[in-house]
Amino acid sequence: MAARGIVGVALAGLVLAGCGGGSEVTDPGAQVFEAQGCGGCHTLEAADSSGAVGPDLDEALARQAPASIRESIVDPAARIASGFPDVMPKVYGEQLTDRQLQQLVAFLAGSTGG
Repeated sequence: MAARGIVGVALAGLVLAGCGGGSEVTDPGAQVFEAQGCGGCHTLEAADSSGAVGPDLDEALARQAPASIRESIVDPAARIASGFPDVMPKVYGEQLTDRQLQQLVAFLAGSTGG
């Protein structure tokens, strides 16, 4: 019984550490980015992601105003990056709370110089 408890604690530690080299993601916007799986499709240096289905956010969002970044999240079909299909889910405006959306936009703007 004690061995099972130790294994459970060890597994919980791995989950809490994010299984990514042991460092925790502490920025709330980065947590939203990670939780929504954005890095699976987008490259973003600040999130250590290298997805290639969608545009590289370091380039696509460079110098973009927060309002423009927000629009890209809640209405991704409004402006589709050249060379990429219209495949980004259109649910984030409803799926994310206003606070999560604000945190995500702030994280992306801060990470890309927006």
